[in-house]
Amino acid sequence: MNLVKLIGLLCLILTVNFALKGQNHVQMPPKDSLEIWMEILKIPTIGVLTLENGKVAQTQVVGRLKTGSPAPENTIFNVASITKVMTTYLTLSLVSEGKWDLDEALYTYWVDPDVADDPLHKKLTTRHVLSHTTGFVNWRWMHETEKLTFDYEPGTAVSYSGEGYEYLRKALESKFDKTFPELMNEFVFSPFQMIDSELAWKDAIDASRYAYPHNASGEQYDFEETTIPNAADDLFTTLQDLGKFSEAIFAKENLTETIYQEMIAAQSHPKDGIDFSLGWVLFQDLPNEHWALLAAGGDKGVATIVILFPESQSGIVMLCNSDNGRALLSKIMLYALKDGGKILSRF
Repeated sequence: MNLVKLIGLLCLILTVNFALKGQNHVQMPPKDSLEIWMEILKIPTIGVLTLENGKVAQTQVVGRLKTGSPAPENTIFNVASITKVMTTYLTLSLVSEGKWDLDEALYTYWVDPDVADDPLHKKLTTRHVLSHTTGFVNWRWMHETEKLTFDYEPGTAVSYSGEGYEYLRKALESKFDKTFPELMNEFVFSPFQMIDSELAWKDAIDASRYAYPHNASGEQYDFEETTIPNAADDLFTTLQDLGKFSEAIFAKENLTETIYQEMIAAQSHPKDGIDFSLGWVLFQDLPNEHWALLAAGGDKGVATIVILFPESQSGIVMLCNSDNGRALLSKIMLYALKDGGKILSRF
């Protein structure tokens, strides 16, 4: 590391200490600091958005795209499991309208063939899916049987599961006789004017704005089109669209107060210091912001995080296209948030 970079890092450390002692708002990292981190970690693209007073405050996209050209502010990222909070909001909007029930058994609308002979399928509800208490592993191919299997009775233990969200998707599609993208457009993308969001790769996506995933050495992965919509993964979107979605959450758009309170309440307890609410990771008893909602995504060459502080109506969105992204997002959290270190110690 040359002297200029070392001085930059030392200055950054001092700035972090100042930020952590600052007011109750989110600090946007300077572009120069991001560039230093990105060079060290071999990361091509990072996008950061901050929210204050319930609204988008600042956006910043730094780096390059596949062509070597500078990444625009409306760069498109795969945000991986952040897809789950979109599915959650769609579902809770339906609950708020009286069209869906959190505690109705899903077998009324859908039964996966793998569990049709297991009586536990009649106990599975939407609440179990959104609180990760279905009894499923993350993906069925990870199970020793390579089939969808209840490892425990729904509601009795916690196990993070994308399969649960896919089960819910199929139940929703069956109940409303609409495709999942149609439902998402109707209840989330269109109302919040999320014009650059797609649940799978489509020809309509502007590939020239896409931040292709990269490995830890800074090399681009071969592009793998995900053409089948998934309720748990592979949403393609932008900082701007996630900013609009975050604003909608702060404003409780399309949710009754009762259902909003259900969304932010602890529903299950995976580990000390962390709960699952409905669709979100919930951090309670933080020293400065008191409590926070977090959604994170991590796939091959993808690292993404959304953190919202509803009490102060502030938050941060971070999107990155690298296997080293988690390290960079952790640095940004320490810089940007008074409670960043506390969240990282638990997460």
